[in-house]
Formats: sequence, structure tokens, C-alpha cells
Amino acid sequence: MVRIAGVVLAGGRSRRMGRDKSLLRLGGDTAPTLLERSVALLRPLCEQVWVSCRAGQTYARQNCVPDLLPASGPICGVHAALVRARAEGIPAVLALSCDLPLMHTGMLRRLVAAFAASPRQSLMTAFMAPNGWTESLAAIYRVEAAPFLEAAVARG
Repeated sequence: MVRIAGVVLAGGRSRRMGRDKSLLRLGGDTAPTLLERSVALLRPLCEQVWVSCRAGQTYARQNCVPDLLPASGPICGVHAALVRARAEGIPAVLALSCDLPLMHTGMLRRLVAAFAASPRQSLMTAFMAPNGWTESLAAIYRVEAAPFLEAAVARG
């Protein structure tokens, strides 16, 4: 089995929406929140599942990983999860944005299989659209990618 941790990227401010989109329920009041749904998708594939949070943010019953870099955005959440994974001896992190309501386990299993087959020097495994666009918010990152994310943030 591939050893990976999972992180749900939920540290955004949801400025355009005006409220925390990770707490939205699609399908009525009894449906899981987008955050709960994303965590549930990762659980069968990952030895640990965390939720990326900005400083001071928490989610009930979730194991939060606060951002470590002074910038903002999902890159900081991925970075914080990579740092934690390295500290816990886990070689990679499956990052999943909380706002992908059509994501399903089968798709994530394909991603994990592609990661398992990738060369060790490959730092990221992601889906690529026919137009060449890479989906970096549903991707697996090796812990060795952390310095590259730090450098990207430093460059702005």
C-alpha cells in the first residue's frame, strides 16, 4: 500500500461567497458539509487526514494543520501538510480542495495508482485536462516538494 497522508484545503476566506464554503451542504440540511464529504473521500486512501486551516481557524472534530508560511492561498496549506507529513515519516500528501463536490473515490484511487507508478523523483502527481491544464488542488505531492513551494511563496 502507498503511504500517504491526506489534507483537505479549507483555509480560504471565501471572500466571493461571503461565508465559509467548506460548511455548505449540497443536498439539504442532513447532507454532509463539503468539508465532511472531502474528509470522508480521503479516509480510505490515507493513513491520516488533516484539514488545512489559516492561523486561528478551527473546525470541530477535525485535525487541523495551520499554515506556516506568511502568504495566503492553497499553496500554504499544501506546504504545511508536507511539513507535518515529513515530521511524521509519511512520504507524500494527497491534497484535495474542499470545494470539489463532484470528486469521487474512484477518481482519487486513479490518482493514487498513478502516484504509485510514478518515478521517485516526480514531486507531484496530478490530473491533466486535454488542454494541458494541471489540477494542482487534487494532487499528490512528495514531501521533497516543500522547498519548491517555499521558494515560490518567497518569489511572490
